[in-house]
Amino acid sequence: MPIIEQINFSEWIKYTSVITNIMTSVLPLKREYLRNVASRYRSVILDTMLSQNIKYTGTYEQSVKIVSSGVSDNPEVSLVIDPVGPQSDRIGIYWKVLEFGAGPNENISTNKIVDWAASKFGDPSAGYRIAHNIRTRGINPHPIIQSIFHLIPPEGQPTGLTTRAQQIAEEEAGKFITSLERVFTISSSGVVSSRIPKGQVGGGRFTFK
Repeated sequence: MPIIEQINFSEWIKYTSVITNIMTSVLPLKREYLRNVASRYRSVILDTMLSQNIKYTGTYEQSVKIVSSGVSDNPEVSLVIDPVGPQSDRIGIYWKVLEFGAGPNENISTNKIVDWAASKFGDPSAGYRIAHNIRTRGINPHPIIQSIFHLIPPEGQPTGLTTRAQQIAEEEAGKFITSLERVFTISSSGVVSSRIPKGQVGGGRFTFK
């Protein structure tokens, strides 16, 4: 008569619980990772703008927003330009001119520039000088978003990340992996976790709107 060996399934149940806990934690951690990356990208963009001393009405920086989307099992985070505030209807043209510059424009409206210069500097004559320069020499590029994204002129579509942006993503990925390992260790009551290979962390969309 064959001997039926008794099999203990208690360890299976234990690791099923571990896997369940990890899967429950992964998605919130992934969304946090994406938001942290987007937040740091936004900070670099705003710092670049500040360093170039081209802050005017505040419309531009207020328009750079972080938007969460996607379904619960596939969270996404986007960094978008969503115009708000005064002259928001012109922000689409405004940021492209800042990024890529513009050639001479004889049709530039002097009155609007003079009014802006008067309110900004208290000196209307500065507006006449600026208008003259735009008519005769155009506008020099002041790359801002290109501190994070490689852009294709004139539409400004992003084609990839700069070295600085990749560094930020890798730094945040390291924090993501550490958090995931912590969950695994706690869930398995002391079991030594296996490190996730670098570069296998889920990504998200960083788009312009």
